Amino acid sequence: NADIAVQNGLKSIGNTGDDFMAVLCGLLLLAALEDLRRARIPNILIAVLAFYSLWYRWWDAGGPGVLECLKHFLIVFGMTYPLFKINALGAGNVKLLSVTTGCLTRQVFWNFLLWSLLNAAIISLIKILKERNLKERMACLCFYVTDVLETGQIKRYPAEKTGENRGRICLAVPVLFSVLMHVGGVY
Repeated sequence: NADIAVQNGLKSIGNTGDDFMAVLCGLLLLAALEDLRRARIPNILIAVLAFYSLWYRWWDAGGPGVLECLKHFLIVFGMTYPLFKINALGAGNVKLLSVTTGCLTRQVFWNFLLWSLLNAAIISLIKILKERNLKERMACLCFYVTDVLETGQIKRYPAEKTGENRGRICLAVPVLFSVLMHVGGVY
């Protein structure tokens, strides 16, 4: 059973891995509810998730686990910070994705990122179809890409003109879905 748990990304002694994932899902649920309700993820919740990740990785694998956790924080932060700089992701989303990956071992790290972003894309597509604004969004994207290519300057992506959060995706929801998919054995 321990070998299976390690393959699934968690070292489990008894039900400790399950308990860890239950707490992680609870914290991510709080983040998703806050993101949906207030369009932001409180920094205190991000800090709790970061410390929880570090503590768990210490318990799970000692110093090497903590180093792997910090490495995951930095990789994801480095990958997503440019998206924050151009206004494509919120700061809370960057931090939440970073600290959540810190909880996971390298065996599930890339799968988690892939499923989180795929879930976000699916939710975005559903939202675009529901709001019937595909042409508007594609025109905005094409204008942005054309402007960047013509000027050679990367600028902030234009914010929604029709409502502050109308086109916004709460990344906490796809992150939670991705962790639930992992718990359910999808990856």
